[in-house]
Amino acid sequence: MTRHVDSRVLPTRSSPWPTVGETRQAQAVQEAARRSKPDPATFAQPFCDFLSQNPTVYHAVATLARDLESAGFKKLSERDSWKIEKGGKYYVERNGSCLTAWEVGSEYEPGNGVAMIAGHVDVGLIDAVV
Repeated sequence: MTRHVDSRVLPTRSSPWPTVGETRQAQAVQEAARRSKPDPATFAQPFCDFLSQNPTVYHAVATLARDLESAGFKKLSERDSWKIEKGGKYYVERNGSCLTAWEVGSEYEPGNGVAMIAGHVDVGLIDAVV
């Protein structure tokens, strides 16, 4: 009896149990995965630092706008007509409390649709209008 794997023909073993070699290989893969698994603090600490450095949504938007500018994004005004180009990076800021950023793929063609990731944060901040 034979079995086909990736267009190769391998002999079928009569035992459903893994061989010693297969077991050791699986253990080595599991050990490598365990060793390469990062500590959750490596992800949480930068976020906690960001929150500490940006106590309000206004601080956060200003920081993110600076980061986007550093990464080559161009600020657009809602009042102007936009010339959006393939491969372009853009962002719009509204009232210092809202920011939307996007990149246009270098091979984008009108009619191809869009892939989007979005996030939203509610902040415990009361805006006073006088």
